[in-house]
Amino acid sequence: MEHMQRLNTVSFSNMQNWSILSHLTVTNYQSKHKHIKIGSFLKRIKEAVVIQDDVYYKRATIKINNGGVFLRDTVLGKNIGTKNQFIIKKGQLLLSKIDARNGAFGIVPEELDNGVITGNFWTYEIDTTKILPQILSNILSSKRFQERWEACSNGTTNRHYLQEADFLNTSIPVPSLSEQAEILSVYNSKMAEANVMQYEHSYNEIENEIEKYLQLRAYTNIDSNEKLSFINYSDCLTWDVRNKQQRVFISSKYKQQALSKVAQINPTIRKNILDEEDVSFIPMECVSDLDGEIKEKRTCKASAKGFTKFEEGDIIWAKITPCMQNGKSAIVRGLINGIGYGSTEFYVIRVNETVVLPEYVYYLLRMYRVRETAVNHFSGSAGQQRVRKSFLEELSIPVPSLEEQEVMVATLNNIKSEIITNRTRVEELICQAKRDFENAIFGE
Repeated sequence: MEHMQRLNTVSFSNMQNWSILSHLTVTNYQSKHKHIKIGSFLKRIKEAVVIQDDVYYKRATIKINNGGVFLRDTVLGKNIGTKNQFIIKKGQLLLSKIDARNGAFGIVPEELDNGVITGNFWTYEIDTTKILPQILSNILSSKRFQERWEACSNGTTNRHYLQEADFLNTSIPVPSLSEQAEILSVYNSKMAEANVMQYEHSYNEIENEIEKYLQLRAYTNIDSNEKLSFINYSDCLTWDVRNKQQRVFISSKYKQQALSKVAQINPTIRKNILDEEDVSFIPMECVSDLDGEIKEKRTCKASAKGFTKFEEGDIIWAKITPCMQNGKSAIVRGLINGIGYGSTEFYVIRVNETVVLPEYVYYLLRMYRVRETAVNHFSGSAGQQRVRKSFLEELSIPVPSLEEQEVMVATLNNIKSEIITNRTRVEELICQAKRDFENAIFGE
C-alpha cells in the first residue's frame, strides 16, 4: 500500500478555489517547459450585436469530442429568434460553456469571420506572441487536459457549466514560440501523412470496388433514368410500381429469386436455452456502419425480454433511419451459447445455406443501391421511419452456384480486409501524432 498517497498539500498561493476536486486534479506535468496560466494569453471578447431582420448572419456550430468549429448556416436576421448575440473573428478561441468538457471548442475558421454566437458560447482573443492558436487548441483537446476540463466544470446532471475563473487560472506547459513551431511542424507532417493515406485509400472508394465487382460478376446495372421499363411476368413480385423499385439487381447470367425464397426474415430461435444462461447482447451502437463489423459483444441473460433474437451465422440489418442508410448490418459470429439478443430495430436474415452463402447475401444487402432503394419503402413518422419487412422479402437477388458465390466472397473479403487495414493504419498514425505532441508538451 506504499504507493497510495494519503495526504496531498497545496500551497495557499496556488489555491484556485475551495473545491476538493479542483485540487485533486491540479495539473502535475513533468514538462521541461515553463508553466503559464491560460488567462495570461487569453482575453475574453464580448462584441455585442443586435440582430437586424434584413441582414444575413453566419452562425457557428461547435462539434463535441474535439470536432472543431464550423459554419452552421447563413440566415436572414428575421429568422433568428435570439436578437442579442455576439460577433466572432477568425483565429479566436470559441468554446461552449456547457460542453467544453466534452470537447466543444476550437479555433474560429476564416469562413466564420464576423459570424454570430449566443451567450452560451464564449470567445477569447489569443495572444499569439505567447502561444500559437493550434498549439493551444491541441493542448486543450489532449487526453492529459481532459481531467482539468472536468474539474473546471460543475452543475447538475449533464449541464456542467464551465467555471471561467478556474479555467483561466489553470497553468499549462508553454514552449517558446520557436519550439512551438517545431512541434507543430512534426505534428502536422504526421497528420498530413495520415490524411494522404486516408485520401488514397478512401473507404468510399474501396467500397465502390465492392459494388463494381458485384456488378461485374453478379448483375447488370439499371439505368435509373430509363423512361420505359419491361418486366417478365415470371419476375413480377407485386402488381404495383414497386416492381421497378424492387428490381435493384438485373442479371442475365444467373437466375433471380426473391430473398424470402432463399432466406427467412425474422426467424425464430431454434435452440432451447435456459433463462439463467448467458447469451450475447449486441445493441445498435456496437455495429460499425463503416465496415459492417461487430465491434463489441456484451452479455445478458436468456430471460431478458423485449429484444430481437438471432443465432450464430444470421445477418442483422438495421431497418430504422439513419442506421439503415449508414449501413449498420453484420453477420453475427462467436455468440455465447450460439444465441444473441439485440436492438428491436434489426431485421434478422437467416439464409438457406444449401442455396446461398450468408456472406454473399450480406455483401448484397450492404450495397448502397440496396439502401438507396430501401428509402422508398419507409413507413412511419419523420425521424422514426423504418423499412417495411416486405422490402426484404420481395427483394430479387441473383443466385449463382455456391462455388461461384465462394469465389466472389473470397474476393470481397480481400477488398474488405484492405479497407480495415488501411483505416486502422490511418487511426494509428493519428494516435501516434497526438501522443508525440503530448509528450513534446507535457513530457513523457
